[in-house]
Amino acid sequence: MLQGTDDLSEKSIEKVMRIQKASKQLEDLTENYREYINKKSIAFKMSDLNTIIDDSIEITSERLRKYNINLAFQKSISL
Repeated sequence: MLQGTDDLSEKSIEKVMRIQKASKQLEDLTENYREYINKKSIAFKMSDLNTIIDDSIEITSERLRKYNINLAFQKSISL
């Protein structure tokens, strides 16, 4: 804590300068994050869930075989 005097010691001045610098960095970070959030948009696209599920099964197939797990997937008709 800083002492309640009119004159600040060199050490106190350094503390104040560090606090000001940290505050500025937080302010900049907050502003950059706000800009990012405002510009960020979610891109939606149509995907075939059958393909996604098939790919997922293929990726995990080795692990499934290792544990003698049989996985069956019946594809739905595309809309």
